Amino acid sequence: MHICTTKTNETLKIIETNADNKDFITLCDKLYVDLNELINLEIPKKPYSLESSAIEHVFIVYLKNVPIACASYREYNSDTVELKRVFLDPSHRNKGICQLLLSYMEKEIVSRGYKQIILETRKGLDTALIIYNKLNYKIISNFKPYENSTDSICMCKIL
Repeated sequence: MHICTTKTNETLKIIETNADNKDFITLCDKLYVDLNELINLEIPKKPYSLESSAIEHVFIVYLKNVPIACASYREYNSDTVELKRVFLDPSHRNKGICQLLLSYMEKEIVSRGYKQIILETRKGLDTALIIYNKLNYKIISNFKPYENSTDSICMCKIL
């Protein structure tokens, strides 16, 4: 568990858990609703609770014991992890919470011996791109399984 403070002086608790955590599943379901509204997916994503996934490490942010954000990662290869399921409840945006979460995760990832993080985001998710750019992620060629996706934007950060 990690305790930190937002730029608006709110105390947050970050925990590490797994993909079966009910708060993570609820946040992922909210993520899919948000994505469907933001980028108008042709085929709506099914709720996370119905999806099987190889996500290995999950981080959840709590404000006053209420889950408000999540992010996760899985090993891509022996030196690299892939960031997955990054979500912050819209009512808590613009407080630096996502940056706090991702910065904390990066420290944990480095402590586990990984050397880089890759991620996939989508065209139209401008706020996500801004956050990743602030954290020094760079756009790269699309990696598997996104190499043929024209809507995907892949990024990397060397740790």
